[in-house]
Amino acid sequence: MNELTAKRVSIFHRNLKNAHTLFLAAFPKVERMPFAFLMFMSLLPDIHYRSYYDGKTFVGTAFYVEFKHIVYLVYLAVDDSLRSKGYGSMILTLIKEDYPDRDIVLMIEPPDDAAPNAEQRQKRYDFYTRNGILDTGIIGHRNELTMLIMSTQVPFQEKELIDFFKHYHMMPELIRK
Repeated sequence: MNELTAKRVSIFHRNLKNAHTLFLAAFPKVERMPFAFLMFMSLLPDIHYRSYYDGKTFVGTAFYVEFKHIVYLVYLAVDDSLRSKGYGSMILTLIKEDYPDRDIVLMIEPPDDAAPNAEQRQKRYDFYTRNGILDTGIIGHRNELTMLIMSTQVPFQEKELIDFFKHYHMMPELIRK
C-alpha cells in the first residue's frame, strides 16, 4: 500500500467515470444528490470533490464542504473491492490533516437492529467511531431520511452545523436521542 494521493473530480478529468460509478454504487438513491449538482457545486471554492488513488489504483472518493469552523463530509466511499483494507481510514486521515483546527461533521443512518441494512449501518457506525468521529446524540430528520449526526468534537459546533444547513437550504429537524 502506497501513500494515497487526492485528485479533484471534474468533468475535465478521467477520474469522473470512476467517481460517478462509485457514487451510484455506494449510496442509495434516497441519499444521493443529483450528480450534475455535485459537479456544479464542486466548482465553488469551499466545496471539494476528490478521488483518491493508491499509486494508479482508484480507491475512493470524498465530497465535503468547508463552512466556518466545520468541514461537513457529505459523501465518503471506497471501491467495494478494496473495502476493509484501510483506505477509508486513510482518506479520513487526509481530510483531518488538511483541517486540523476544524470539526469534521457527517451524518449516517443510525444503527438499528430492525433495519433491513442493520449490519451495514453498524459497520459504518463502527468505522467512524474507530476513526475518531463520535456520536453526538442528535438525530436529523429530513424528508424520508433519518440520520445520526457524528463529529470529531463532542460537544460539537451545533450552531455552525445549523447555519450550514440553513445556508444550503437543507435544514433537517434535529432531535436529541
